[in-house]
Amino acid sequence: MLEDITPARVNIGRFIPILDSSILWIFADASQVATAVCAYIQTDHQVSDLLTGKVKLAPKRKITIPKLESLAFRLATTLALNFMLNTQQKKLKRIKLVTDSHIALDWLCSTKKLSGHVTQQIAAVQNMINRLTDMGCEVDLYHVTTDHNPADIGTRGSTKGECQESM
Repeated sequence: MLEDITPARVNIGRFIPILDSSILWIFADASQVATAVCAYIQTDHQVSDLLTGKVKLAPKRKITIPKLESLAFRLATTLALNFMLNTQQKKLKRIKLVTDSHIALDWLCSTKKLSGHVTQQIAAVQNMINRLTDMGCEVDLYHVTTDHNPADIGTRGSTKGECQESM
């Protein structure tokens, strides 16, 4: 049992060549405990190891899972925008944002009036997507099942072995 709580050492290669055909994939997920995102670069038919990720604890006040999923999607778009701004990428032209929440995706595409919190989150996501588009990036939104979402591990916690296996 002690082995499971000792710090894990994980080596992540940082040199990832970005070509004109490269795609930045960012996955988002949420639970009552945390929101998490993780990013990978796809070049032709190869996918990098974990490029970057972020986990944030969920707010203390009770929020529905769909609202937490919208927070996770906002975190994903923030990560995409920061990656593009901080690395000053000129070659990367495609970004794919992926969630396992049908509701969050529906809210993003909705023209209906939504609650105040949801409206703020969706407006922030849409503004960041517009900024990415203005930078010359094509941004696509996708759904993935929970069991195929690599960000899921960040929202539920894991043992050292599970974490190393997911890399």
